[in-house]
Amino acid sequence: MLDIFNNNAFGVVSLTDAINKPVFAPGRIGQMGLFSERPVSTTTVVLEQKAGNIVLVSPSPRGGPGQTVDKKKADSRAVVVPHFEIDDGIYADEVQGVRQWGTETQLMTVMGLVSDRIAIHKPSMEVTLEYQRIGAVKGLVTYADWTCSTSSVFRRRPNCRSTSPLRQTAPFASMFRK
Repeated sequence: MLDIFNNNAFGVVSLTDAINKPVFAPGRIGQMGLFSERPVSTTTVVLEQKAGNIVLVSPSPRGGPGQTVDKKKADSRAVVVPHFEIDDGIYADEVQGVRQWGTETQLMTVMGLVSDRIAIHKPSMEVTLEYQRIGAVKGLVTYADWTCSTSSVFRRRPNCRSTSPLRQTAPFASMFRK
């Protein structure tokens, strides 16, 4: 009888390469460093901006009155921090008596399974963050369900659709190359 687990064609490295095919995840805007990200411990943040004013200054006689420039006031607005969550759970029968993936004799541990689940969900969260960055660059942050942020970058009241005719397809598949 052929022992498929000790044959080189079905070795752990060959099998792992065949199953763990990486998926393309866009991240160019994040790599460019346009945004400085830091965690906040509140559900609302306040953005404050102060617009400058540049004008051409006309020549004036020495000792005479100069040109005055309008002074801009600072503007601030509160932004609700969106919450993105992926629900998942680990049950006892997923760990108890189960062999560790990619091994022949090791048993699955709870922390090993937690690490696997984090590795599964992390790319989805990273693509979601990149999609938010694209929206910020475009001036209108939309979400996967075609709703949009109430605190749009350039508009106070964004005009967003609550549903889309393209909802049956991937909502932002055309934004990213495959």
